[in-house]
Amino acid sequence: MPKKAKKKKEGRISRPSWLSRLRQALLIFFLATQPLFFSAWNTEYGYTKSVYTLVLVSIILILWAWEILRSRETKVELSWLSPILPALLLAAFLSLTGQTPACTVLQSAVLILFFGFIFFLILNAPEQSHPWILGALVFSGCLNALLGLLQYLGIVSGGPGGRGPSAMIATMGNQQFLAGFLSYLILPGLIFLRAKKGWII
Repeated sequence: MPKKAKKKKEGRISRPSWLSRLRQALLIFFLATQPLFFSAWNTEYGYTKSVYTLVLVSIILILWAWEILRSRETKVELSWLSPILPALLLAAFLSLTGQTPACTVLQSAVLILFFGFIFFLILNAPEQSHPWILGALVFSGCLNALLGLLQYLGIVSGGPGGRGPSAMIATMGNQQFLAGFLSYLILPGLIFLRAKKGWII
């Protein structure tokens, strides 16, 4: 009996802590809402999204730090893409040698750093969170596409012109930003469909 109990205990999978679950839930919530977030009182959509990103990612990082302090150990996974982050930061700071204002450079560097943090948070997310992360991105993309379509038809107010292609700004504030965001989601969307249903031949 003791041997069986011991074997059963060894085979039991340890559940993540409540801090880890909260951190992952906030990450998924952030990925689903950040592309949709905008303020009706601020026409600069990028500014409101930047502030939202800084606040939410800071909270997630604080939770991660708290989790590490409680467990006294952590495992951080890196990717071959990781060196791109310091390279982008270096390029941002090199622009200080030109005529770019220092405040603009620092703002850009902070945003680059925080989006790098998002990359590492996704990279270190547990495998069971991957479908939720992909689903959150696809969800925000679908809602943005739907809003852009309604603006195109003139049902919902959008950019200048009232309707047509010029009105399709969704929550991005710019046609090019919306088009870029949706095009970037093609591959994650295919991965999400592949993981859920398999390829249809």
